[in-house]
Amino acid sequence: GEGRPVIGIALSARATQQLRDAHIHSEDLRTVASFKAWLAHGGRIPDGALVVVDEAGVVGTRDLVAVQESVLAADGQLVLVGDTEQLTEIDAGGYFRSLHRRLSEQVPGYREEHELHTVIRQRDPLDIEALKALRQGDAGGAVRSLDDRGLVFEGADSLEAARQMVADWAAARDSGKE
Repeated sequence: GEGRPVIGIALSARATQQLRDAHIHSEDLRTVASFKAWLAHGGRIPDGALVVVDEAGVVGTRDLVAVQESVLAADGQLVLVGDTEQLTEIDAGGYFRSLHRRLSEQVPGYREEHELHTVIRQRDPLDIEALKALRQGDAGGAVRSLDDRGLVFEGADSLEAARQMVADWAAARDSGKE
C-alpha cells in the first residue's frame, strides 16, 4: 500500500477473511453489499486509496462499476483479483471478463504481467486437477475425480441432500475439522 489507505472488498464475508489473511485490516474490509450501503450513506474512499476487489469474476457488473467510480472519484487505484473462467456472476455480469479480454488485446505484455497461473486455495493435487478440468469445460471429468474419492453424494431430493450435508458437517466439526 506504500503508506496509503488500503480497502478490501469481496462478495462474501468468507472471502473477506482471505483478504484479512493478506494483511488488510478488518476495519478496512467490506462485502460488496456493505460497501454499496456505505457509499449510499455518504461513505467516501480516502484520496489515493488502493482498493482490492477479491473474487471480482463473480461480482456483478453494476457493483464493479460502482466500486470503480468511487475509486476514480478518490483518484485511487483499483486492483481486481479473480478468475475469468470461474462460475458466472450472481447478478448481471461479464464486466471483469470483458475488461480482462480488452486489456489482453490492447496492452502489450498484459497477460504475462497480470495473470496468475498458480492455484492457491486448493492444496491437494487431485483437487487441482479437478479444478483444471472444470475450467477447461470438462465438468464430467471434474465430477468423476471427486466421485472417485467419495466426495460426491447423490440424494433423492434436495431435502435429503441438505440433511446429509449438515450431518457430514456436524461429523467433521465433532472430529475437530474446520
